[in-house]
Amino acid sequence: MTNQTSNMGVEDVSFLLDRAAADCAPQQFIREFNQNALEAILKTPEKTGKISWGICPYFLETAGILKLQVSDTGCGMSGEEMVKFINHLASSGGFQALDGNYGLGAKISGLKYNQAGLLYASWRSPEDPGAAILLWRDPITKQYGVKRQDLGAGVFSDFIVPRPELKTKEIQEAGHGTVVVFMGNSDSEDTFSEPPRASGVVSSVEWVAKYLEARYLSFPEGIEVRAQDVDRKKLIDGWMRVIAGRYATINKQAAANGSVPLSNATAFWWILKTGEDKLDVNIAHRIKGCTAAIYQNEVYEQTEGSSRRPRLQQFGVVFGFERVVVYIQPNVGPQLTTNMARTQLRENSEPLSWEAYAEEFRENLPQAIKDLEEEIASSTKSDTSAIKDRLASIMNFFRLSRFRPSTKGTHDIINTAEMGDAPPPSDGPGPGPIPPVPVPYPKSHPRPHSRGTLVFGVTAKEGSTAVEIPNIDIPQVNWFPQDGQPLPEDLLDRAAMYEPRTNTISANLEFAGVVDMMDHWSKTHRGAGMDHAVRETVKEAFEMQLIETILGLQSLKNRKYWTDEQIERAWSSEALTAAVASRSQLVTFIRRQLGSKFGAASVTNGGQ
Repeated sequence: MTNQTSNMGVEDVSFLLDRAAADCAPQQFIREFNQNALEAILKTPEKTGKISWGICPYFLETAGILKLQVSDTGCGMSGEEMVKFINHLASSGGFQALDGNYGLGAKISGLKYNQAGLLYASWRSPEDPGAAILLWRDPITKQYGVKRQDLGAGVFSDFIVPRPELKTKEIQEAGHGTVVVFMGNSDSEDTFSEPPRASGVVSSVEWVAKYLEARYLSFPEGIEVRAQDVDRKKLIDGWMRVIAGRYATINKQAAANGSVPLSNATAFWWILKTGEDKLDVNIAHRIKGCTAAIYQNEVYEQTEGSSRRPRLQQFGVVFGFERVVVYIQPNVGPQLTTNMARTQLRENSEPLSWEAYAEEFRENLPQAIKDLEEEIASSTKSDTSAIKDRLASIMNFFRLSRFRPSTKGTHDIINTAEMGDAPPPSDGPGPGPIPPVPVPYPKSHPRPHSRGTLVFGVTAKEGSTAVEIPNIDIPQVNWFPQDGQPLPEDLLDRAAMYEPRTNTISANLEFAGVVDMMDHWSKTHRGAGMDHAVRETVKEAFEMQLIETILGLQSLKNRKYWTDEQIERAWSSEALTAAVASRSQLVTFIRRQLGSKFGAASVTNGGQ
């Protein structure tokens, strides 16, 4: 043993804890306490037991307050062990390792929302009277720690014997276990209802069940995890929902599934059922298409909300994004671990290579997903044949001349010095004359002049030849929601979005500009079949404007003063919404089309 080092201490543990807690997700504490309960059960000789989330009966009966509690039939702790493990920031009953229990999560994530206290009560055997402690934030000193209990006669203790009412039925039957009650930030706070909590509103811990089912793939054999579901009349006697884990939830809703081996990971995929096929699944546990990473039987980095669709599109799932789930399981090694808050995975201290996973999965897209894509695409595609015919005569206007060197080229490459304008002379010291810029021009042209530009980044010598690059491709338009395909969340209040990899435009049939146009022209054109005709004409008008916008932007790709990032911003959903914000062209087009199809007799008020 060496005495050369004075071990580092912490001046302000509460400050450190608050900073670490800022990195935790709002419901992270559920995972941490559930994980502690799992590990406590696995320390018992039988390695079997129960974990129950629900209302704390003691606080409900004595004070009428709803407090969330979790109980387990694990090995239990003595009073001394509770103080040792719970009142030290980086201490737990397990080994501290990067691939194991950090001993930080429960305290950091739990105290963040329970500054009035985390009440622990634990029993190690049927004969053990048990021990209880309250880990809280002292309202006077603002420091975290175990609240010392006044035993009278000037005697204080860090732990006391718990009230018998705190001992659950399951712990009584097993003879050992632990209860944790979440006190919230005040003694009167309801911690049972899902945050943000409304005063006086009785809820259930369905939100706990949903979180645990989304977080864990499965639970060890012999361990049952349950969450209480209640109604207003039977707060205590509410039945317990068994939580099976993500694998069971997805498999119950899956129409097909499989796996794809990747270079340094495995991709597991599922195609979810639709419509009546999934009605046998409780609505609270139905899932949508998403991507996630899995590690040590847990789910990390699951895409939510508007992030689901872009990630799945990277994986090649453009149309079936609501029905496809892809989980990536990186190959386990010493380089793979989590961040301290256990919310993200790290490989060699770097974020996971999602783009690399997506590219490899896309190149080996399962046939079932390909079939799904083709099926959905055929139902959402808009017939752009009329638009293509209309654009045919003006396509050349979208082609900004670009060239690439070729020995079979029909254009000579010359420099700008031959075009009649000599470079400006040098004014003393400096870089000297501006060098001539090579540009292609037609061989048959009587006088050299700038015909176009070489693709940015490409160089060529004078005297060589170039060929012109075709640079535009009419995108396909798909409308949502339609034929059972819901509206993507990232299209809410947006006219459209563009996916360059597949050259498709997803247009929003519920966008206010489209709806208002359809309503207006339906009122001015009435009669049998008119509603459908108006609907299709308005869609065609918006499609025309969206397609032209994309064609114009395609022509700017690979030009010197347009970066890829700038192009992506120019065809973002916000930019495409702005592109169809003008009305004169839309109104003129719709009026002309309806007039040519149905004549003035169909117009009730002149279409004004």
